[in-house]
Amino acid sequence: MVMMGMKMAAVSSVSLLLLLTSIVTTTDSQDCNYHAAKKQDVTLPLTYVLKDSDQLRWLHGSKVIFDRRAKVMVTGNPDDVSQNGSLRLRNMDQSKAGTYTPTVYDDGQRIGNLEPMVLCVMDPVSQPQVTSECDKTLVTFTCMQSQTSPEVQFEWLEDGKVNPKLKERSFKGVLKDMEQRVYRCRVSNKVSSLTSAPFRQNCTQSDPVSQPQVTSECDKTLVTFTCMQSQTSPEVQFEWSEDGKVNPKLKERSFKGVLKDMEQRVYRCRVYNEVSSLTSAPFRQNCTQSVLDNGFIFPADIYGINIWIIIGGGGGVVLLLIIIVIICCVTNKRKKRMKIKDEEELRLGWSNSNPQCQHQNHPPDHQKQQPHQHTHRQQKPAGHSTGPRQHRCKQPPGQQRNQLPQVPSHQPEPGTRRAEQGRRQPAGNDSERPPLPQPRRKIQK
Repeated sequence: MVMMGMKMAAVSSVSLLLLLTSIVTTTDSQDCNYHAAKKQDVTLPLTYVLKDSDQLRWLHGSKVIFDRRAKVMVTGNPDDVSQNGSLRLRNMDQSKAGTYTPTVYDDGQRIGNLEPMVLCVMDPVSQPQVTSECDKTLVTFTCMQSQTSPEVQFEWLEDGKVNPKLKERSFKGVLKDMEQRVYRCRVSNKVSSLTSAPFRQNCTQSDPVSQPQVTSECDKTLVTFTCMQSQTSPEVQFEWSEDGKVNPKLKERSFKGVLKDMEQRVYRCRVYNEVSSLTSAPFRQNCTQSVLDNGFIFPADIYGINIWIIIGGGGGVVLLLIIIVIICCVTNKRKKRMKIKDEEELRLGWSNSNPQCQHQNHPPDHQKQQPHQHTHRQQKPAGHSTGPRQHRCKQPPGQQRNQLPQVPSHQPEPGTRRAEQGRRQPAGNDSERPPLPQPRRKIQK
């Protein structure tokens, strides 16, 4: 009997354990009829209309969390329920999930058939982001977000409209068909919903264009305009404006025209692709046709200065240099003339201030008539000095430098009187004219 009792007790324990497991499994497998996000507040409604004398009780599972009898609090706080008896749950977390059961009593008797409520707590969805992956002619769009639970649902918007065929996290399509379309993905669960930013596939997306600059190149009577910028991809397009108006005929990077027709026109080029657009500064050709008919082309400006201003300035500088050279030459020649004249006046003045030299140059008659003391010397022709050379007068400083030292000789220096004859007294001199030299008389032996 003892053994039989022990066996019956073991069977009862196993049966109780299976029953409890079945109850828990049944509760967990129930669908949640209420959902709450973590860290949010939620209110579970009471469908029965309370009277002031009624007793209200709320159970979380089998635990009483609120009990009020005729406005007298037994368990919980008055703020835990609203005025109509609905249960308020604040700052939800996973521990507050489960089955909540309301009960109402009137004079100790349970009234109403109030259904239990199953509350599920879950994380809100995170902000989604669309990405694309290129594979030759195909492109794959993916909605990226942190949750991977099966409760998360996806929805795709194509150019602002919901596409009912797209319900997965990612989808694939033909690149050519989706090149210009804009996509957004929406992620949702029972407690939250978020939508991504607009997205366009970047498989064929180009870099932004760089700032363009217009240049010109001259070729005799023609000029070529070129829109310079760094990109060379075929997606880059060009547009030219002429004097502020778009020229529909000019769609290339460069164009050529007649210089005479484009001399005063202002051009601008616009460079654009799918992602950006930039326009150059106004530009006027910097070529100008030569006045000569030989086909040469000169630049109109050099460092921002007109070419004719530079030519005129250069010519003026050359003319000024020529005038300066002429003035210097005339001044130098005049100085030389004045120097020669001053030297002549100095020599004449020195001669007038030394009468002894004049006396020696003109000896008295008795000296002229004296016979030669040396009879063995040969008689000189008329006009030459035959007497012994007397004291030599000091010459002017300039004349002394120009004369060479003379070898002593017993014969007088010829040509002295002739040099004196060639001198002329300066005009306006009040002093007496020096006596003219007389030819030496011939002495008879």
